[in-house]
Amino acid sequence: MKIAQKVLIVGLGLGLSLSGHPAKADADAGKGNLEMLFGSPDSRKKLKDHNDTGSVTREACDGYDGMLGIVNGFFCHMEKDMGIRGLGKSTKVFGTTTVRAEVTAGGSVLLGGVTTAYDYTANVWVCNSACGSLSSYVQAFHIVFSYKADGTVNKGFLIHRPGVFDNSGASNGMQIQYDIGSSTSIQTVSGKMIFANSGKTFKMRAVGEKTATTLKMNVNAHDGTNGFRYALSTGPQVALSVAKFFNLYAEGSTYSGMGVAALGAGAQAAIASSAGACFSATDSGSTHSFVAAGASNCSALNFLAFDFDNATVSAYSNSGAGANNVLRTDTLDWNGMPANPAAI
Repeated sequence: MKIAQKVLIVGLGLGLSLSGHPAKADADAGKGNLEMLFGSPDSRKKLKDHNDTGSVTREACDGYDGMLGIVNGFFCHMEKDMGIRGLGKSTKVFGTTTVRAEVTAGGSVLLGGVTTAYDYTANVWVCNSACGSLSSYVQAFHIVFSYKADGTVNKGFLIHRPGVFDNSGASNGMQIQYDIGSSTSIQTVSGKMIFANSGKTFKMRAVGEKTATTLKMNVNAHDGTNGFRYALSTGPQVALSVAKFFNLYAEGSTYSGMGVAALGAGAQAAIASSAGACFSATDSGSTHSFVAAGASNCSALNFLAFDFDNATVSAYSNSGAGANNVLRTDTLDWNGMPANPAAI
């Protein structure tokens, strides 16, 4: 499944270190098949090129994909377009759009009853008219994150509203959380998203998990009329042309057959690996075939449990006080980010 989206016209991109030299805060997904979350091989090559050169001068900040691509584009734009490489503030005009960005020390998130502390906070406000007034600016991006130069710590949480950059989609919204530091044995990426286009609204919850032996992803989505959920489990990528096993499970309103079930059949319980359909395929997609699950292949590819039912996802919105508000943490809209900047 591929979901096209316009992430940023102008975003953020920065590296921070106490020594004053920019550390790489980009979210490096490493190897993996879960491109929707961790990014495609092409996107990861772009990140590697950036990390090798240490410069964004020739970097295409919108060239990243997957959820982590949103994070990497954010960091790239901050450095390349806003001129912020550490703690600081900047206001820039891009055509008819004015962007205000601020990076400060410290930050935290209360999510699911758990408080996580982070080292830095970055906020972005956007104005498209009467930009001499603070009240004309609206929230576009909020991110709290921690990163160490050796890559052992690399985690963050962001809230984003893409359409405010060009007044094209105030009803869109996304919330992403990631923890992919090399010292983390289970690397995770998760998110809630709302995409509205041409009168159609697509709502999605996605969760990805990567260990040394498995890659897992759950997607729970609703398009305003129909809902579906699916789960994927596979081994780590070795080479695009080398076949490996994929275990797939899906739920939908009209699904039937091997590896599929009625929507909500799994509720929020664990899904047995034997409930999936086993395939042998290459990461490049050049070859694929259905195979029977056995001890040597898909039986060891366990699924993540769905953390929400489809009705919850279909109720996502960008307003309200409950947990279904994509632009809200447990108790705060935009995780407490001010509605307008204090100065421009």
